[in-house]
Amino acid sequence: MTDQFFLDDRSNEDPTDSLIQEAAAATGLKKKLLDKFILVRPYVRDTINEYLTPEILEVDDDTLTAVFRYRFHEWMKNVDGVMHGGFISCLLDSALGIFASIYQPRSETTPTISMNISFLNPVMPEDYVCIRVHVEDVKSRIVFVSGTMFQESAPSRALATASGQYYRRPDPLR
Repeated sequence: MTDQFFLDDRSNEDPTDSLIQEAAAATGLKKKLLDKFILVRPYVRDTINEYLTPEILEVDDDTLTAVFRYRFHEWMKNVDGVMHGGFISCLLDSALGIFASIYQPRSETTPTISMNISFLNPVMPEDYVCIRVHVEDVKSRIVFVSGTMFQESAPSRALATASGQYYRRPDPLR
């Protein structure tokens, strides 16, 4: 099972109960992510985050890497029929920020400080795009994260890359 934590246009069901069950069985970074998803669910209504529908496909505690999958909605297209660069940026920011959030206290968000994006190839209209994210470094106030977007059908072909810095509340003991 993948862990979809926002409702989308394919379902009227609230996945919170299944997320709670899965979080209870999860360990490591995946547990932290699922706990965060459950915690933020009430706050995403009527925001862009409600429509992005990320799913966790993989989490690797040893390499600090995760893969998120996002549905490609028709409204994300530009006039050329490919994903608009603004939505590419939005999805990359979402994935990098979600993974950076594991270094925040449970109720805190991770605002973006800065993000650099390289658009490498057009994102063609398919059902899903994936983003592999990696935590590069964690400082007292900043989490450094990188990511690569690819289509689920062609995981070795990078579509866009990003590196971002996300604000982290300092450890209260410092």
